[in-house]
Amino acid sequence: MTGRERLLPGGFMTNEPGTQFTDRIGILLSIFFVYLIIARFGLSTQTGAALPTLLWLPSGIALASFLLFGHRVWPAIATATFLVFLSVGMPFVAALGIAFGNVVGPLAGALLVKRYSDFHPSIFRIRDNMGIVASALLVPIVTATIALVSLQITGATLPGTGTETWSIWWVGDAMGILVFAPFILTWFNRPFFERTPLQQGELILVVASVSLASLHIFWRTQPLYDDYLFIPLTWAALRTGPRGIALSILIASSIALSGTLLGHGPFANVGLLYLQAFMATVSGVFLVIAAIVEERRLALETLGEHVRELEIALHKISSEDEAKKEFLAVLAHELRNPLATILSSIELIHMEVLSLPKNLAQLLETINERAKTMVHLLDDLLDISRISQKKLKLRKETVLVDRFIDTLVLTIQPLMRRYGHTFSVTRPDQELFLNADPTRLEQIFVNLLTNAAKYTKPPGFIEIIAGHEDDMAIIHIRDTGMGIPRNMLRRIFEPFFQINQGQLGSEGLGVGLALTRQLVEMHGGTIEVASAGTNSGSEFIVRLPLSATPVSQDSPARDRAVVLRSRSRPSRRVKGALKILIVDDNEGATKALARLLELRGHVTEYVLTGSEALDKALQFEPEVILLDIGLPDIDGYEVAKLLQEQKKPYYLIALTGYGQAEDKERAKQAGFHYHITKPAGLKDIEAVLRKVPHAATQKL
Repeated sequence: MTGRERLLPGGFMTNEPGTQFTDRIGILLSIFFVYLIIARFGLSTQTGAALPTLLWLPSGIALASFLLFGHRVWPAIATATFLVFLSVGMPFVAALGIAFGNVVGPLAGALLVKRYSDFHPSIFRIRDNMGIVASALLVPIVTATIALVSLQITGATLPGTGTETWSIWWVGDAMGILVFAPFILTWFNRPFFERTPLQQGELILVVASVSLASLHIFWRTQPLYDDYLFIPLTWAALRTGPRGIALSILIASSIALSGTLLGHGPFANVGLLYLQAFMATVSGVFLVIAAIVEERRLALETLGEHVRELEIALHKISSEDEAKKEFLAVLAHELRNPLATILSSIELIHMEVLSLPKNLAQLLETINERAKTMVHLLDDLLDISRISQKKLKLRKETVLVDRFIDTLVLTIQPLMRRYGHTFSVTRPDQELFLNADPTRLEQIFVNLLTNAAKYTKPPGFIEIIAGHEDDMAIIHIRDTGMGIPRNMLRRIFEPFFQINQGQLGSEGLGVGLALTRQLVEMHGGTIEVASAGTNSGSEFIVRLPLSATPVSQDSPARDRAVVLRSRSRPSRRVKGALKILIVDDNEGATKALARLLELRGHVTEYVLTGSEALDKALQFEPEVILLDIGLPDIDGYEVAKLLQEQKKPYYLIALTGYGQAEDKERAKQAGFHYHITKPAGLKDIEAVLRKVPHAATQKL
C-alpha cells in the first residue's frame, strides 16, 4: 500500500491526492488504545485469578473494526490483546496465543457476516442484524477454544476447570459482540444520524427511560422482576431505530453488570452467567425487532419515493398527451387549408375546362381521391382526440336497420365496383331498430367495408349479414381478403397499429379500427374480429343494443332517423345569385372558391384580413359572409361580433379548419349562423347556402 492510499470503511483503498500516511496510522492507533483500555477494564471484572471475564467487550470492538476497516487493522488488535494479557501476569506464550485467537475469531466472523448478508455497516437490515447475532454465537467458539489451548499449554489454568473457563470465555465474547459491536457500527460509522429536534428529544427520553428502568431493576437491594425493562426497550426498538436500540442495550447491560457485581438486583444470588444469558437474549431479540422496524420504514420511504416518481411520470405523460392532442388539432387546421385549395382547384378545373384529355382527367381524379383520403385521415385523428378528451357527443335517433343497410349499400357500392368485388347483403328477418347516431353509425360500417375492399385482392367477395340475438342487433362484415395473423388479432384495434406496412392496402395511419371500436363502445355495443390466418379472409362482428321503443314506420321521426346523407348525392344548382364576401388569409384557396361560386352564378368579393372584411362589408353589402377563424390580424370570432355591430342582415358562415365541438359552440356564441369545417367542397358550401333565409334570397 503506497503512502498516498487511504484506508476507508469496509477495507477499501483510495489513491486520493494529498492523503497522508498518518491517516492509516491514526486509525490503527485509535483502535489500539480503545481496545487496550476496554480490555483492561474487562479483565478487572474477572471472577477468578486465572479465569476470563464474563463481559469481554473487546471482541465487539474487534468484529466492528474488521467490518468497518477490513483485515488490515489486525496488528492493532493483536498487539493490544497481547499487551493487556501480558500486563496481568499471563505467560508470554499464552498471551500470544490469546492474541492470535482474538484476531482469528473476529476476522472469521467478519468474513462470515459479509458473505452471508452482503453487510452494510449501519446494520439497518434484518440480515445484517442476524449476521451479528450469528457471529456472537460462532466467533466465541474460536476465541475460547484457542485461548483455552494456550492456557493449558502454559499451565495457566487449574486442573478440572477447562470447561468452566471455556464457557465463561464464550459467554464474555458473545456478550461483547452483542452489546458493543452494534453500538460501534451504528454510532461511529458515519456522522450523527440526521434527526429532527423532536426525534432527538424522543431519543433522550428513551435513553433516560432505559437507564431509570435498569437502575430500578438491577440496583435494588430487594429483587424486582426484570420484565419491566422490556417496556422502554420496546419503545427504543420501535421509535429510535438501530442506533437508539444499540445505545439502550449498552446502557442497560452496563447498569445490570455493575449492579450485579455489587450484589444488587435479581441476578445477584444466581451469578453473572445467568445475567449474561438474559442480556444476550434481550440484545439479540431487540436488535432484530429494531432492524425489522427500520427496514419497514426504509421500504415505506422507498415506496413513497416511487409513488412520487410515478405521479411525476403520470403528470408528464398527461401533459405530453395534452400536447399531442393540441398538436393534432393545430395540425388538422393547418393541413385543411392546403387541402381546401387542392379540392377547390380540382372542381374549378372541371367546371372551367369543358373537355379534358383522358389522361389529365384521370390524374385530376387521382389527386381528388387522395385529397379526400387525407381529409378522412384528419377526421379520424380528430375523432380519436375528441373521444379521449370525452368531447365527442353522440346525437342519437331511432334507426331502422333495414333502411340503414339500404343507405349503406348506396354509399359503398361505387367503392366495390371500383375494386371489382362482388358485394352481398343478407337482411334481418324482422324489423330491427337502434337508438344510434346515424352519422357515426355510417362511419363505423363504411370504415369496416372500406377496409374489407382495400385488403381484398380483386375480384373478391364481401358480404353484410344482419340479424339479432336476444336484445342485440348483430351485423357481420365478411371478406375473402388477406386475413389477419392469429397473433395479431388482439392488437388489431390498437391505435396506430398496422399489420403489414407497405403491402396491399396498408396506406393510412392505423387509427380507423381504433376509432371504430370506440364509436361502437360509445353506442353500448361490442366489436370483435375473427380470422383463420393469412390469406383466409376476415370477419368483423358488431353487436349493438336494440331500441326498446321503435317509432311508427309512417312517422316523420322514422324518416329522419333512417335517411343518411349519401356522399354521392348530386348537388342542385342555386335558383338565384347571392352576394357573398369571402374572408380568408389563404389567397390561393380564396380565389379558387370565389371563382367556383361565380361559376355557380353568385356575386363574390374576397379579402384576406379581418379589418379589410369590416370595410368591405360596408361597401359591398354582402348577404352571406364566409369567414375564416384563424385570420392574421383579428380572429374570426371578434370579426363576427364587429360585423353584427354594423346592424346589417349578414348571414355569417364560419369556414375554418377548427372543427371540434367546442369550436362550433364558440362560433355559435360569436353569432355565426352556420359552421363548415375545412376542407369543404363546393357541394358542402352550396348545401349551406341553400339554408340562407328566404328573405335574403328575395333580393336577387
